[in-house]
Amino acid sequence: MRWRANKITAFMDSISKSVKAIKPYAKISLSPNSQYFAYKYYLQDWENWVKQDLIDELILQVYRSEKTSFITEMSKPSIKSAMKKIPVAIGISTGNLLKPVEIDQVKEQIKIVRKQKLAGFSFFYWESLWGYITPESPYQRRQAFLQMFDTQAVRPLRLKKI
Repeated sequence: MRWRANKITAFMDSISKSVKAIKPYAKISLSPNSQYFAYKYYLQDWENWVKQDLIDELILQVYRSEKTSFITEMSKPSIKSAMKKIPVAIGISTGNLLKPVEIDQVKEQIKIVRKQKLAGFSFFYWESLWGYITPESPYQRRQAFLQMFDTQAVRPLRLKKI
């Protein structure tokens, strides 16, 4: 397993170097599962990819409905060490078309991520984000998102190096 994971790491190294050679300021972003799951089932050793500077940001898929497991996943050492090197955001599931997540759970998870001082979050499944087959009416769901994002994000100015 380690041998095969090393092959994927070598491939990731090649991708990273090739992209940076053409576009030095391009960001290599990765959205994996937890380190344990990603390694065991996909041979993605993203914790080492962070250490080797092969990726520039991480958006960890934390698709959990239980509050405790959601918090536990973000508290793992692999996340804490990645946060010291690169921006780390959290992927939040809004459910799928047949089983959307209630907006109160989405709100709670956003609050948790914001308290953790992570780089941000993203949502998975477009059709349940704004969808019409949700526990709330489409109007209620959209209003909830508007309230959660009622201020403009401030981004630092980045100057290009010449």
